Amino acid sequence: MLKSFYPLAERPTSEEKKRFQQPETHKIKIMAISADEMRPPRKNERYLSGGVVQAWRAPNDLSTPYHIASLVLVRTRMVQQVVETPSGD
Repeated sequence: MLKSFYPLAERPTSEEKKRFQQPETHKIKIMAISADEMRPPRKNERYLSGGVVQAWRAPNDLSTPYHIASLVLVRTRMVQQVVETPSGD
């Protein structure tokens, strides 16, 4: 199943960065995906919210249910493909 990636609304904390072996670069970013769980987030837990969905960090235990987010390290690659060639080539 394909998952959507969401940007972080705030910079990742040093604890969040330590979870990953590779540092962030222009091609490798920490992003969020849905954890397929909807409940009130606990303090410092990431949740998805917004008209343009982003992963926010809960400042304290919240009472409103949100989609809980998991952080992932995403590598972006450019791919070029030939999708059609002119006839006779």
